[in-house]
Amino acid sequence: MARLYSIRIHDIYLALWKKRKPFELEGSYALFKFIKSGKLASVDHFISSNLEYAYQIDNEGRTTLIYAVQNNWLPIVKYLI
Repeated sequence: MARLYSIRIHDIYLALWKKRKPFELEGSYALFKFIKSGKLASVDHFISSNLEYAYQIDNEGRTTLIYAVQNNWLPIVKYLI
């Protein structure tokens, strides 16, 4: 599969074009709870197990990155970027 700066084209598709439902993957609600409380190790565990967790949205359509920004968790923001 083609790579762009070590990111697979499939990853770009997942991030930008795939239509998502809120909390689509099992456990994604817990992921948002961990982000809200600033638990970077737990966030890392989720995303390391399945990259699609990084692209989950909540009921308001916010991604994990936007949620981390709104909750002022810079270490998690840096990790997600």
